[in-house]
Amino acid sequence: MTTITHITETLGQQFHANVRVTEKRPNVFQVHAPFYHEDGDQLDMFVTPTDAGLRLSDYGMTLMRLSYTFDLDSDNKQRIFKELLLENQVEFDEAKGNIYFDTTPENLCFSLLHFSQVIAKVSRLDVLKRAFTSGLFFEMVNEFISTELKEFNPVPSAQPIPGRDDLEATCSFEIRPKPVYLFAVRGGSHAKVAALSFLEYQRAQLAFKGYVVHDDFEALSAKDRKRITSAADKQFVSLDDFRQHSKDFLRREMAA
Repeated sequence: MTTITHITETLGQQFHANVRVTEKRPNVFQVHAPFYHEDGDQLDMFVTPTDAGLRLSDYGMTLMRLSYTFDLDSDNKQRIFKELLLENQVEFDEAKGNIYFDTTPENLCFSLLHFSQVIAKVSRLDVLKRAFTSGLFFEMVNEFISTELKEFNPVPSAQPIPGRDDLEATCSFEIRPKPVYLFAVRGGSHAKVAALSFLEYQRAQLAFKGYVVHDDFEALSAKDRKRITSAADKQFVSLDDFRQHSKDFLRREMAA
């Protein structure tokens, strides 16, 4: 039978440090170890015996804590959240909101270290915000175009050179005197495709303006920043920049 003494002794031997364990209710043991949230609060981690060994869990405390400042209120946010857990090889009980990880007494220390890192990562609002924003970047660009830039006659997934789907732009704004071809860029590979596409449009002697909206311009390498800056007529360094200023720039293009 697993007891507080067994768990405490196991952790003490493996950590070579003092770790306190309290029984919250029958067969549910809370581990008090030097693992903390960014605000200094201790991570909520529990151990329960199972037929196969031990289960580490947070008993839904991580999502409850996160909900004070950030909601998983869409299918896409839920998907990215679950992918984050999957990448870290932990399980999620959706009905109870419980993050958990199965282990054995022999691997309890290593498992607890791993589990604490996952919980801390999930709890960090800035990391989650970035993950969500980055994961939804292309969808948010398309949504903004379809709702806020309709006056500029947007054509999604435009192919300025017929048959060259490898040079497909995120969107074409069919305005006079020149159409604007927009590329949404997240990372170096997208930046290379955008730069190459603009050069091929020029080689095909198309009259156009080349726009780029970046997920994070500063995250590009110096070489990629130089390449895309040389090829594009206008760059928006972030999605917020695009939302704030794209309409003004497109109106200027129409008045040129």
